[in-house]
Amino acid sequence: MTVRTSDGIDGATMRGGGPTAGSERDRDEKDTATRGSARHTGPRPHEARSLRVSVALVAAVALTLGAGLATADRGAAQAPAAKGAWKLVFNDEFNGKAVKPKYWNVRHRDYLPYDEAVITGRRANVWTAQGLLVMQARREQAQTGSSGVRQYTTTYLDTIGKRSWHYGRFEMRAKLPSTVGTWPAFWLRANRGGGEIDILEGVGGRPELAHQAIFKSTNDASKNKTQNDFFFPRGTTTAQWHTYGVIVAPELVTWTIDGKPVFRAYAKDFPWLKDALNEPFNIRLNLQVGGSFPRYYGRSLSDQSLFPARYIVDWVRVYQRQL
Repeated sequence: MTVRTSDGIDGATMRGGGPTAGSERDRDEKDTATRGSARHTGPRPHEARSLRVSVALVAAVALTLGAGLATADRGAAQAPAAKGAWKLVFNDEFNGKAVKPKYWNVRHRDYLPYDEAVITGRRANVWTAQGLLVMQARREQAQTGSSGVRQYTTTYLDTIGKRSWHYGRFEMRAKLPSTVGTWPAFWLRANRGGGEIDILEGVGGRPELAHQAIFKSTNDASKNKTQNDFFFPRGTTTAQWHTYGVIVAPELVTWTIDGKPVFRAYAKDFPWLKDALNEPFNIRLNLQVGGSFPRYYGRSLSDQSLFPARYIVDWVRVYQRQL
């Protein structure tokens, strides 16, 4: 297996029902203003003393008010969040030198039966740099244990046994690879049961598309599911930075892109929904190569698919309601 390390952060170039997938920086804005200066004459000599006194008085009042406002601001910043407000309970901004083991399991020497890559934790496949998590799929031979060889490598992260949450708001800011046949995903899986929420599934070669889904059981994805394909407006693609999220509540699941709802699933419409949501979920981030999902959308992996392919994540955050 050839191992090559790269810390460069490259961008990638990336319309209802979809397939049964199963388990299968911001711009800084600066405001500038110009002020004209009016020509005027200064005070007459006999007015100078009263003007100086007035200026001093105004300055003293301003300082007193400023101190009061500063104290008020500090108090506001320290005030507890209001009941029902969102509270940040987990975040990884990927600012360290490597993936944090206290948050993530990085799978190594593993593979999935429904794609074409070997999963590794090598730096050639996963690393952090410049405050970003980079997951990279490569065209290279790798052993699937003692039974065979695959022609691609990739990576897979999860929070199993480290972090999980029952209800809340789960978000990720990321840009997706354009390589035809790749399958990047950001999803939740129940800790013990089969419930699955696909916050995002992308299709390499379909940059206008983002897929969302929920399953009562990922082990029987042919039924008890609902799903959606969201199509970005012309000129917007998954190769650009977007925030993908889901809000999980007992009676309703709402998917969002860039803070705007794009799909909803109500318990009144899907009686099995409560069963799918009856326990905590862990987070999963992975970049699959090949498989049925890209094939469904007419973007099968081929020898012409361009590698390496990079799935780049700015941050992952979880919020829960204040009780």
